[in-house]
Amino acid sequence: MSGGGLSDGFVGVHIGAGQHSEARTRLYLDICAAACQAGVDVLREGGSALDAAERATLILEDAGETNAGYGSNLTESGTLEMDAGLMDGSTLLFGAVGAITEIKNPIRVARKLVDEQAKGLLPLGRVPPGFLVGEGARDWAIRHGIQTVNSEDLVSEKAAKLYKHYKKKLDAYKLSLEQNKRKKEDSSQLLSCKKLKTAQKLAISEHVRSNDGATKLVDGNSIDFDDTSLPPVYKVVQTDMPNQRHFPIPVSENSYPSSSLYGLHLAASQPHQLVHQQQSQQHHQHQQHLLQTQQPQPVRQPHQLQHLEHQQQQQQQRLQLPQQQQQQHSNSTVERVCNKFSQDIPDAKAIADYDDKVHDTVGVVVLDRLGHVAASVSSGGIALKQSGRVGQASCYGCGCWAQRALNPNKSSVAVSTTGCGEHLVRTLLAKECGQGLANSSTPMESLQNIMKEKFAESEFLEGINEKLGGAICMQFDKKGGKGNFLWTHTTSSMGIGFQTTRENEATVKMSRLPKTSSNQGTTILVESVKFTTQPAIQ
Repeated sequence: MSGGGLSDGFVGVHIGAGQHSEARTRLYLDICAAACQAGVDVLREGGSALDAAERATLILEDAGETNAGYGSNLTESGTLEMDAGLMDGSTLLFGAVGAITEIKNPIRVARKLVDEQAKGLLPLGRVPPGFLVGEGARDWAIRHGIQTVNSEDLVSEKAAKLYKHYKKKLDAYKLSLEQNKRKKEDSSQLLSCKKLKTAQKLAISEHVRSNDGATKLVDGNSIDFDDTSLPPVYKVVQTDMPNQRHFPIPVSENSYPSSSLYGLHLAASQPHQLVHQQQSQQHHQHQQHLLQTQQPQPVRQPHQLQHLEHQQQQQQQRLQLPQQQQQQHSNSTVERVCNKFSQDIPDAKAIADYDDKVHDTVGVVVLDRLGHVAASVSSGGIALKQSGRVGQASCYGCGCWAQRALNPNKSSVAVSTTGCGEHLVRTLLAKECGQGLANSSTPMESLQNIMKEKFAESEFLEGINEKLGGAICMQFDKKGGKGNFLWTHTTSSMGIGFQTTRENEATVKMSRLPKTSSNQGTTILVESVKFTTQPAIQ
């Protein structure tokens, strides 16, 4: 690209990694197309990368079918708390909110945080905030002109029904745990009374220990920690997407020329192969004292026992009161919302129509017509999450990443991730992808290696069998006017879309893992498409 004229812009979006049903695929991809179009319209009007990223994210937050903004997942207590982040690749500033309530579009607050940081220090030399959470984030947004809404107005029919369905299951599970706990306590007290004298006389070496290498569950089953099975098998799938419009574009071995499919079923004997099989054994033993020595307790009279029991009940009620009040308040909000849609808890069949097991993020990457980049991310978090939980969307280097070319030999990059927030936070996946692609002349291979080494095989996710993550990435070389849009995921599917300002409509796709593997472990899909920019005709 020569001269100083304006070039084409680019917008890429995703609607979360997960398990999207075939029946709802068209709905999700229409949302992707609408978000791309909104971002491209901003760029055509001369807007910045930040403007376009914010606008496209607003479409995703308002859709009602995505887990962001309106329609976000509810917490275990029935509240709605959202996360969002935005990064400016030109200034390298990052703004984010976590667990924010009563704000229709959290991305607006993240954008405002970026803008306020760009203004410099506050009075008395105070540093402006870049990341705010909870009530403080909401109050800051109000002071900066962002309107609030009633939380119940942000709960969609889909979110309400899913909440009632899974909350009922969770409550039943907790009840079973409590009942088993009481049974064990009663049995333990009886055993202690009968065996107290005997236990005091036993030597330490004679105490009974659990030596079965297992941990017992409440249902009587056990978890064997001495499992000698193979560790996860990592399969990296790399495909080139034809530069054509299809809906949906199938992902299968027969859909592409053989020369376009790499890394599928590589031989294990090759030293550079991407399919690894290793055997390892880990031995864990959990020991428990079934009998413990106890000091004789003083004998209490009946009236003393009654008084002590009454005191214990009062103390327990005082401890439970704040929790009960909070639960009653949240439940009343949820009940009002749910009653608008349905009086009854939906059955399993109805839930199957709603629940696509989509993880907790939507996101956008943008290249504007001046060559500047930005990335955004927005999330309602995982379903039935602990109130106050903050996911990767709010965390620096985890949910999104954008940076200009820091030297003439580097590329500009923008990244937005999706998946299990805890997995993405522990691996800093957005930053790893961004910085790796900024230095790469072979972006597809680089992203493939990053997902394998920094995520699927990361030591920070050791012990986790199923690593859930994905990302969209954009790499752009301003000197040559060439770019690459890449997407990757370890989940069953991931919806994406992309569009340049030269194009009249977006290309959309529901990316799905091949159904050829029956091995346990983590399968990684990496795909890419090239795009070019041209100077605008003056």
